[in-house]
Amino acid sequence: MRRAARFFVLVMATVGCVATVAAVAPAAQAYGHNGTLNMWQVGLSDNCNSPTACAGEQGGFWGWVQFTQDPATGATDGDADFTGCEHATGGGPAGAVHEKIDVTSWIIAPGHIGDPSGPAAMTFWVTGGTQTDYFRGQVFTGPLTDQNGNPATPANPVDTGIPSTPGHYNTSAVFGVVPPPGISAQVQVAYKPAG
Repeated sequence: MRRAARFFVLVMATVGCVATVAAVAPAAQAYGHNGTLNMWQVGLSDNCNSPTACAGEQGGFWGWVQFTQDPATGATDGDADFTGCEHATGGGPAGAVHEKIDVTSWIIAPGHIGDPSGPAAMTFWVTGGTQTDYFRGQVFTGPLTDQNGNPATPANPVDTGIPSTPGHYNTSAVFGVVPPPGISAQVQVAYKPAG
């Protein structure tokens, strides 16, 4: 009798798992529209724990980015989520921040990995979108901008510093030099063509 009861519980648990997977699967296929879009997935992190090299801005950020392109129309879009934390030293700001980015259009063009002084590469350039920041209970939403506060547009594309070539990019590849101790950056780019 006990064995039959255990078997019944196992069968019901299996049915429950299958039902859950069936219910969630359509949402999981939302990115890439069931394989009809070219899709890049990017994981990245940047940590700076050196009080001298980071000049009072210790902390880091960690994030995920997805770029999609419709091969039939050429239309592009993307999403990104980042979380960061900055530690106060010398009176600077501190705390955790979350950033959600909705990219409405982008291009791939010659740029630089990491920041403008990084190695030259083909990178993603944002040409439109919005950014929402969540910091200390406050929410700020506005257009994606360049370093001077000008909105990203087709006439003013903004280099993301994210390489379009799939692969793993370590700290030296991101900054173009071997950084001092306490600084680490990692970027992982994966690509799945439509099909």
